[in-house]
Amino acid sequence: MPDNTETKTNSVEDAREDTAQAGNIEPAQQDAVKTEALESQAAQETQEIQGTQGTQEAQETQETQETQETQSDIQPSDQGPYGQASDLVLDEMPQPTGTAPLVLGILSIIFAGLVGLILGIIGVVKSNEVLKAMPDNGKAKGGRICSIVGIVFSVLVFIGTAVAIGLLGLGVGIFGGEIANVNAVANQKLAEITNPSDAERAEIATNLDTAFASGAGISLTDLGVSSADFSNWLFEGTSYSITDTQLRTENGKETATVTASVKAHSIMDMSKVLEQKINAIDVSKLNATEEYLSVIGQAVTESMRDTPIATKTVIFTLTKVNGTWQVDPGADERIAEQIYAS
Repeated sequence: MPDNTETKTNSVEDAREDTAQAGNIEPAQQDAVKTEALESQAAQETQEIQGTQGTQEAQETQETQETQETQSDIQPSDQGPYGQASDLVLDEMPQPTGTAPLVLGILSIIFAGLVGLILGIIGVVKSNEVLKAMPDNGKAKGGRICSIVGIVFSVLVFIGTAVAIGLLGLGVGIFGGEIANVNAVANQKLAEITNPSDAERAEIATNLDTAFASGAGISLTDLGVSSADFSNWLFEGTSYSITDTQLRTENGKETATVTASVKAHSIMDMSKVLEQKINAIDVSKLNATEEYLSVIGQAVTESMRDTPIATKTVIFTLTKVNGTWQVDPGADERIAEQIYAS
């Protein structure tokens, strides 16, 4: 701000200089000059004061404008007097598109099932949102249709799976029941062969004695070996289990093939052990037939003791006749041969 005192002093000095220069001017003229100088000084001071006030008003106006600009920066220009978005801003906001619902609908068809069901439901919801804002959106309409189709396909997949599981369970139940029936008959037959009754064992002992005499020229009795003991040894420690059962239908005929694992003594295995023992006998030291038969009988007894139980695989077939499973005729001999003579 200009120094008024300094300006006033300069004006007085100028007036004095003017008076000095007018040395020979009359007093009345001198007074007029002084008055003019004072009036000039007063006018100058008035102008300075007005200039100072104008500067202050300009500064205040500038500060007011800056404040208004700051407030306008704080409050977004796109908001109305109550902080709500104006209609112009709503028009400029991006509108939802139907791309997402369309993609979800297509994926719900591709992944029909649990995933497809979830995607289809989401696709329907999204497409409804878009159609609510844009009723003529083609992609949203297509997405809604695809999503509904995906949901239908997913439901059909669930129904098909449930039906398949039910049929599978029914099939297992049917075949499982048939297999159980076959195994029941097969177990009964194996029990008859591996664990005969006492009467059957006595008959088997007689047949073994005859067969031994037919093959070796002498009977077990001639060797001093009890045929009953031999028969009991043959069935001692025998056990079995069915390992596989296969059903088959051909030309309306139902058959079953049973495979069993049997643990039993084998006459064939015992014969191999007996052969080794007989070959070790020194016949030259035997003087009579009785001595020879006694030594052979002893070798038979030792061979029975030294022959271990062996595991045999037995396979035989059954046929369904009039709704009942029956072991094929002649199967008894084949099963016995596989167990005891192989």
